Amino acid sequence: MNFNQARDIETVWKSRELLAVSCQLVEAGLRCLESGVPYFGPDDIPEDFTADGQGLTGSAVHMLRAAGIIEDYYGTHAEQGIVHGRRKSKRPSANGRKVCTYSIVGRGLAEAFLKRNGSAREPVQRELQICMT
Repeated sequence: MNFNQARDIETVWKSRELLAVSCQLVEAGLRCLESGVPYFGPDDIPEDFTADGQGLTGSAVHMLRAAGIIEDYYGTHAEQGIVHGRRKSKRPSANGRKVCTYSIVGRGLAEAFLKRNGSAREPVQRELQICMT
């Protein structure tokens, strides 16, 4: 069985769970973006969220990338431990495993995805700063 077949089976049998993971990823990305960090990873999902079944996070990432909601992040921030878009997982249970990082393609698209899929997240009003020179 190849990845596409496995993802299709997950979509058919675990569509609610797959959408829940997808929403958690997008919400994590928006939280990071709002705090001034342009990247996020699957380890930014709250620890208390549990996805039912292995592979759901990977499938959600593939679907969100294909939909143009997230994209791979290839930046390097040595002070944050990020090299070419990969970092050690923040979670102790991951034993220092490397995880990829992603970025939100567009805030409006991400918020529309969350709204469409039942997230109760309220859009954040950004402050407008006027520079006088």
